[in-house]
Amino acid sequence: MQEATAIRVQPAPSAGSAALGTPPVAPTIHARTSRRGFAAMDKTRQKEIASAGGRAAHERGNAHEFTSEEARLAGRKGGQTVSQNRQHMANIGRKGGVARGQRQEVPARTQQD
Repeated sequence: MQEATAIRVQPAPSAGSAALGTPPVAPTIHARTSRRGFAAMDKTRQKEIASAGGRAAHERGNAHEFTSEEARLAGRKGGQTVSQNRQHMANIGRKGGVARGQRQEVPARTQQD
């Protein structure tokens, strides 16, 4: 039986190393090499294809259309989820209070003139 030998690979000096005292270099992001697929198309072409798919689904009858009850329940569910974030709700309230205060200040100044 042959004995396996371990091979140690040293990082390239440009990759950075704590032993060398150099910071690591971010990997380069290569430009897109392939012009294939939906994501590579321009936005207008993507919109045309998506629109055609939506029309076809409606023609076949398998496109989902929300009823007013489904829409109401979905909106309620989203509102409940958002309102669980207390910090977010406090920020919304603070912003509304500031806006209201600014609206009230403007008429008071114009009446004095």
